[in-house]
Amino acid sequence: MQAQKVEISGKIISDGELEGIHVINKTSYRYATTDKNGGFIIQAKLSDSLYFSSIQYIPKIVIITPDIVKDSFIEVRLEDGVTELDEVTVGKILTGDLNSDISNSDAERPLDFYDVGIPGFTGPRKTQIESKLYEADAGKMVYIGFPYAMLNFNKFLDPIITIGLLKFCIIFFL
Repeated sequence: MQAQKVEISGKIISDGELEGIHVINKTSYRYATTDKNGGFIIQAKLSDSLYFSSIQYIPKIVIITPDIVKDSFIEVRLEDGVTELDEVTVGKILTGDLNSDISNSDAERPLDFYDVGIPGFTGPRKTQIESKLYEADAGKMVYIGFPYAMLNFNKFLDPIITIGLLKFCIIFFL
């Protein structure tokens, strides 16, 4: 009976929001969340630890007793977790001008490739047409077998393809 897992239904009792409270069986690594009425169902066995957690409540641990296993039901009361601040410091007043506010802030600039020693490009990005034009003009040079002979296939093939398409269009459409 001790090692037998049972489904335990439960209900959270509290004054606040009851939906979305985490119910974690820390012993068997099972979990559930509560519905809008605070109800939940989780598998557990005798002596398992159920951990109830939510941002608005103080976390609570409940150990499964023989009575809970026998009834297959548990009712848990959670206390509101109020966060008090000792002190609040209001910083610089924002003007609404983004450039002015950034320069007046204490924020540090984000880490970039120069900070870690990696070369990078900071200029404007090329459009797709500009990239293709660059590729066609300054494409990769390929060694073709002769001593010191290199050929840019893009410069060689682009005019052939363009002339071939032009001839095809003239023949086909005429």
